[in-house]
Amino acid sequence: MEVQTLTYAADVSFQESVDNGLRAIELSTGGENSYSEVGSRYRTSVSLLRLGKLDAVRPHTMAMVDIVARRSVSRVFAGLCFEPILSLSCLEGDWNSGRKSSNQGLEFLPLIHVRLLDLAPS
Repeated sequence: MEVQTLTYAADVSFQESVDNGLRAIELSTGGENSYSEVGSRYRTSVSLLRLGKLDAVRPHTMAMVDIVARRSVSRVFAGLCFEPILSLSCLEGDWNSGRKSSNQGLEFLPLIHVRLLDLAPS
């Protein structure tokens, strides 16, 4: 319950989001709740991007991809995890990785994750 509460609280402010997200990640034992595990890493990644802390984003994005590959995660979360990866790739000027992550996200939910099309390099 604490992990889920911290995950939801991660939307309050960017720095508080990072702090709450990192605490939720720390408390997560890995496997009991894919929603909270992916959600806390997603919110932490997005907040770190907004704070401009690009180096700190990558471990969380890679962890999300690993969680999606290892476990049964809803298609919505699976597609969502590629959004911060796409943003990070584009901010770093890595257009090929940006395109790849956009395509991976769209494979999960091509009609729902239209943001991946908006952000993708053409």
